[in-house]
Amino acid sequence: MSALAFQRLFATFGLAAVPGIALASDPTPLFVLFIGAPAAAISILLAGLAYFFPKGALAFILTFLIAHAPLMWWAFDVGYMDAAGGWLYFSSVVGVCSLVLAVTRAGTKKARCRNGHVGGT
Repeated sequence: MSALAFQRLFATFGLAAVPGIALASDPTPLFVLFIGAPAAAISILLAGLAYFFPKGALAFILTFLIAHAPLMWWAFDVGYMDAAGGWLYFSSVVGVCSLVLAVTRAGTKKARCRNGHVGGT
């Protein structure tokens, strides 16, 4: 089977499996597929990073939330928040919770010296 035939077969099965994406009259499923679901996945990933690496993940979480604000503003303006806004609401709530988690965990970890004693030398 040639590569072109495989691509056509894959595209046909992909469109048949997800018929909501194949309809061009309503682009809301594309919004969910390309913006909503990746935003939720990234926020969950950042929440995991906030638990294990709070100081390192803090910058990533802040960057995510700063980039998330104009995206939600645009989605409100265009009208996607009415139909598929749950994805962005979920990702913003998880992002804020991971920010709180990272700040609290970064503040509770005490610096340890080479010999294992807390504080001092």
